[in-house]
Formats: sequence, structure tokens, C-alpha cells
Amino acid sequence: MSTRDQQPQTFEEQQADALRALDDKRFEVKPAPDPAQARAALDRLLDGRPQLAALALNLVQAVVGSGILPEAEPRVMTSFSRSVRRTQREQRLAERTAMVEREFPVEQRPAALALTQIAETRDQGKRAVESTPFVIRRAKADGMKPPAIAKLLGVTDSYVYDVLRKPEQPGTPEWFEQFVREAEQDAYERRRAHVPAGHTLYEHRIELFDSSAGEGWQTWGSGDNDAAPGTEAQLADDLLADAEEDDEEVRTHRARVLIWEGPEGTEDDALFVHVREPAALAEPAPVSDDDQK
Repeated sequence: MSTRDQQPQTFEEQQADALRALDDKRFEVKPAPDPAQARAALDRLLDGRPQLAALALNLVQAVVGSGILPEAEPRVMTSFSRSVRRTQREQRLAERTAMVEREFPVEQRPAALALTQIAETRDQGKRAVESTPFVIRRAKADGMKPPAIAKLLGVTDSYVYDVLRKPEQPGTPEWFEQFVREAEQDAYERRRAHVPAGHTLYEHRIELFDSSAGEGWQTWGSGDNDAAPGTEAQLADDLLADAEEDDEEVRTHRARVLIWEGPEGTEDDALFVHVREPAALAEPAPVSDDDQK
């Protein structure tokens, strides 16, 4: 019977052949679990370890290519390749996010992250190409310079300037709003991972009413703090006290603090809102006759 006419080996036969081949080369190997268990164990081991996943893939390919082991079952290699690609994507996302947080202010980060993601997928999807002009304009509106936009996107400066000169389509695509929410949640979770045990991470925004920034409630400042759960009221008082000490405008205007246990959002989804009326301004001291002289 020719090799072409032989029936494919079962998993048990492949395993037995592999163990005999390794034993001949004096490798001590414990019997492997069944394929489903092996794939699950491999996924758990490689999840979040991109360097280990790449090393394991190279090792398996080298061993298979050496002839020590029979060709891997397609379904096993497919599962393994998915695990490797997933960990590599996670590593790229972590690297992009770290770069954006290092080089761009908070208000520019959602657009910067969107640009880096589009740069990675422009060759793979029509929607990524169609989304590029909107994200460029959004980044510019957030204060990003065209050369920085071009660098993140992997295009020329002239391409960015050409997009900015063309008429803008009204409205914000739903996918971008969803992207921003996911990016903000991811950034929040990564910061919260460094919060001491027994504390949580609060995000806050201080607003002034009818201030120099404009009519109605306008943002004065924002940030995050780690504190014990349930201490939102004390945190709000402390934040306002610090703001009043730093800026007279805070002392002389109606102010409020909004606190979220999660990414900064709207008043409706705030965990805690504290409004403080301005303290009465002291009346000027009377001027004596001697002072007037």
C-alpha cells in the first residue's frame, strides 16, 4: 500500500508515535491530555503572554518541521494560532495605549487611539478607510496638529491637510462614540489595577456656573483619585477646598463636583454630585478721612 492510500492516523496513534520518537531521542515526556483539554490549557497559559505565545508557535513549527512529530491536526493549530493572534493584538493595543497616554493630553487620547487603530486596519476593511476623514477632523478639533495626526495614521501630512480642506459631513458616527466609550473604560480599568487594596478609583470633574469660560456649567478641571469606597462626599469637599485655594474664581462662583466610579461621563450617570454656592464676598472696609488724605 502506498503512503497516499494510508488512512489518517487517529489522535491516539499520533500520540503513541510521538512518544516513541521522543523516547528514541531520550526525551522524557508525560502523556498529553485529550485535544480539547490540551487546547484549553494552552489558551490559559498563553493568554496575555504574547512573547511566550510567539516562542511556543516557533517551537511547535520547528518540532513539526523536524519530523519528530506528525503534522498537527488542523483544528488544533487553528485554535493555537487564534490564541497567538489574540495575545499579539492585546500586546499591540497595550503598546498603542501606553504611547498615546505618554504623548497626548487627555482630551486628545480617544481620537489618537482611533487613528492608531485605523492605521492598523486601513488595508483590511472598507469601513476603516471611510472612517478616516471623520477621525482626522475629530483629532484636529481636539487640538491635535496635522503632522501628529499623519504620524499616528501612517500617511503623509499633505493627505491630512487635503482631508481638512474638504467639506465635513455632519453628525458623529455611532461606531466612534462606542469606540470612545470602550477606550475610556479600558484606560480606567488599567489605572484602577494600580489602586491599593481596599480603595477604588474615582474620576471627578469640577465645574463653575457662569464663569469666564462661558454661560452655564463649564469645566474648570478634572482628574482621578483613589479613595476608600463610600467617601465620595469627603472627596468632593477636599477637591473643592484645594480648587478654592488655587483659584479665586472658584471661590467667587457657584461650583459643583461630579464624581464617577468609572470613566468620566455626564451628570446623569455621576455617582455623586455636590453643589456649593459661593461664599458671600466681604464688604470693603470703610475708608477713613486719614486714608483719603
